[in-house]
Amino acid sequence: MPPESVKDIFIAVIVIGIAALITAAAVFIYKRRIKKRENIAELDYHYNLKPLLMTKAEAYFYFRLTEIIPSGFIIVPQMPFSSVIDRPSLAAANSKIDRKIIDYGIFKEVKLDVFPYRSLAPALLIELDDESHNESHRIRRDGFVNAVCRQINLPIIHVQKRDDYNMGALRREIMSIIK
Repeated sequence: MPPESVKDIFIAVIVIGIAALITAAAVFIYKRRIKKRENIAELDYHYNLKPLLMTKAEAYFYFRLTEIIPSGFIIVPQMPFSSVIDRPSLAAANSKIDRKIIDYGIFKEVKLDVFPYRSLAPALLIELDDESHNESHRIRRDGFVNAVCRQINLPIIHVQKRDDYNMGALRREIMSIIK
């Protein structure tokens, strides 16, 4: 076989190999797009639906709160702490606030410059403290959350969990803060 034939065969094999790689890549990309379109995800873990958003104590307190919060304000239960923080660009700073949940955020409805748009401005955070807040890791967590709230000038109050609440006194305390 002349050397030019070997060279031609070699080039043909390379071209066929490259074409096969391009075809395989195209098939891979197509299959990924199909999965996304069909909203199919491969899960590494088994997830279950929580039957309720809050514990019984948190739900009881939430509905008591709804009775005393004035119109123009809303309560957001189980709110991510990071929702009210203008997050710094430092990953370390963000990791300290990520995954922290505040029991209740009280937000004031505000009108925006462009009618009819409105939004919500943070007015107050409320933590319902049960026995777990006496544990050392929760004391550190609450101290950190309180310090951040002082830094961003957002009031936070802690209410001790109990079977019955003095809602009149709590309303007066909340109103002194949000008005």
